Amino acid sequence: MNIVEICRLLPLHGQLIFCLIVLFSIVTLAVIVERFFCFHRMKINPPSAMSRIEPLLRKDKILEAVSLCDKNSQAITRIIKAGILKHDKSIEKITESMKCQMRLELIPLEKYLALLASIAYITPLLGFTGTILGMMDTFFRLQAAAEFLGPGDLAAGIGEALLTTAAGLVVAIPGILAHNYFRARIDNMKAGIEQIISTVSSILHGSG
Repeated sequence: MNIVEICRLLPLHGQLIFCLIVLFSIVTLAVIVERFFCFHRMKINPPSAMSRIEPLLRKDKILEAVSLCDKNSQAITRIIKAGILKHDKSIEKITESMKCQMRLELIPLEKYLALLASIAYITPLLGFTGTILGMMDTFFRLQAAAEFLGPGDLAAGIGEALLTTAAGLVVAIPGILAHNYFRARIDNMKAGIEQIISTVSSILHGSG
């Protein structure tokens, strides 16, 4: 049974809700795929970057460290460079400069996550709404029927109404899992970067 056949089983309001849920499922899939590619492109490797930059900073070779950051431009090196450029300032200003750059670098990773969370929250509600309206329609038709309708007719009507709830959950569950996965990756990246920020701030403050 395909989507068109399922949709035909539903009354008009159920069809509208079901089509909206299908649209949300397409958006959810598109966002998940796009986010995977985005996270793959965003190369953040604090240990690798620090292994080359830290020796230069400890030897107070500021210009060489800046040059290395420019040659290997990526999120983590741009964050470190923001601190190096403030090497003659207080440790608080050095740290804040790098944290500000970190927030800028993480913005692309957080793109569309709010949309993903919203869809995951809304689709079950849409499904429940479709089910309630469908069951109301079923009972109204039973009440208005001139002849007696058996339990089978009632079960069929309820079954059709429950289709929207099932559809909503099918869309919401992957959306929630994907959102939590991407959020966890961002949190892990942030924790690694903050450790690097602390190390760089201490080195620069000691040499400043």
